[in-house]
Amino acid sequence: MASILYVDDDVDLTWMVSIMLKEEGHSAEIVHTGTEGWEKAKANQYDLLLLDWDLPGLNGINILRRFREAGNNAPVIMMTAHTSPSDKELALDSGADDYVAKPFNHIELAARVRALLRRARTQQAAPAPAAAAPPPAPPKPNPLGSGNEAVLARADL
Repeated sequence: MASILYVDDDVDLTWMVSIMLKEEGHSAEIVHTGTEGWEKAKANQYDLLLLDWDLPGLNGINILRRFREAGNNAPVIMMTAHTSPSDKELALDSGADDYVAKPFNHIELAARVRALLRRARTQQAAPAPAAAAPPPAPPKPNPLGSGNEAVLARADL
């Protein structure tokens, strides 16, 4: 079961999405202001964040930036009515892992949540890369020669 923080000021939408998340087997903490969202995000460990852009107090992009600057790497999905390519670029460049434009399909959102959580679990379970082996030592010179000197000497004859 994943722990999800969902920050959106649309109470009806958060209710519907929270039902979908619970049906998927996740626990969802819902807050309706950006300030509350940031306080929760910095005080708790979540497996995934869902952030609206336009929020009272602190907008979703600022929460996202603060979250990443604090070193948090949990996946973040921006869920917003901002649909311009430049808005999407800003969100993704600010650290979002995915972007869902409102209105959205709940089946698609559920699939995106599953995909990001699966990827996060895979990255956590991946073994640490082995330390690079030191390069092989150069061959030591043979004080008696390579053994080819006699062959080379005969070739000169």
